[in-house]
Amino acid sequence: MSNKDWTGTIMLMDPLRVYVLWAPSRAGDDPGRRLARALRRQLDLVGMIRDGIGFSIAVRQRSRTWRPPSKPRPIDLTAARWNVIVVVGDDVMRNRPEWAQYLAELAAQMTARGGADLLLPVILSPRGILPLFGKLNLQGIQAPRPTRAPRKIGTAGFGASRCTPWA
Repeated sequence: MSNKDWTGTIMLMDPLRVYVLWAPSRAGDDPGRRLARALRRQLDLVGMIRDGIGFSIAVRQRSRTWRPPSKPRPIDLTAARWNVIVVVGDDVMRNRPEWAQYLAELAAQMTARGGADLLLPVILSPRGILPLFGKLNLQGIQAPRPTRAPRKIGTAGFGASRCTPWA
């Protein structure tokens, strides 16, 4: 069989994708948005190439509703060999039931892929980890609460030792 006889399709697959999920608040200052921008700047744009790595990692975000019933757009886990799903869990997300269903569906899809993906909760709520993650026996990263009023920082300073990134 020669190349001219082949009629299949070729689908490119990313080796790794990072998704940042958060429930947007009306307060205007979303830690999830800042985290997504910072990760995208470091991994997906010029950060990796600038630092001599020579490749980028796709960083995507989900926060807004896509279609009824008011859940964010689905994530195609098969578009990458491995996925890291960072969930910025705060009281806004905790109080929106559609997020619990969305995350439960996503966790089930990830389980079906046999450990190829990582679900990483970032805990912003003073009430602790989201109930779903407790049921799944997942640990997360507890974000430090600010000890003083946070100063306004750009995405370049996200996570810098002298800045408080969480509002």
